[in-house]
Amino acid sequence: MGRVQDKVAIVTGGAKGLGLASAEALVREGARVMIADVDAASGEAAARTLGDRAAFHRLDVTDAKAWDAALDAAEKAFGPLDVLVSSAGVGSIASVEDISDAEWNRTININLNGIYLGTKAAIARMKGRGGSIVHIASVEGMVGDPVCRRTMPARARSACSPARPRSTARATATASASIR
Repeated sequence: MGRVQDKVAIVTGGAKGLGLASAEALVREGARVMIADVDAASGEAAARTLGDRAAFHRLDVTDAKAWDAALDAAEKAFGPLDVLVSSAGVGSIASVEDISDAEWNRTININLNGIYLGTKAAIARMKGRGGSIVHIASVEGMVGDPVCRRTMPARARSACSPARPRSTARATATASASIR
């Protein structure tokens, strides 16, 4: 029996990278996983590869209503939600002088607001039952990227977007410790 045997998880950014690796590990440990991503082709392929313990739902993490639909789909397919893994994230290499307002806002919306919306939606589903919420973020949020510091000292995004999931998780855990 795996560590998360028969737990129900949703993994954002689950079509590729760390999100897919998280989905694979959860399935390997016995969970039933809804892969959620904007990349439908890769997400559907990943779910097929993982077998009957995985499914795919297209999710734009910046859309609050889409979160309800994704969680409904996960619960319809597998049962009540036990685990949220927030792995959706974007990044680009641009200095604070060169990044457009649109790209800045896109990054903040996906990397921060997506975590907020997902956490809020997941807590509502887990209330009274308990569960786990995991935020995955870049190491830049803790230590910064030495290449970027050397070549792009004005890259302000490294200082806020990757660090926010860590501090959001701590604040949410403290505030929500008694929701069971």
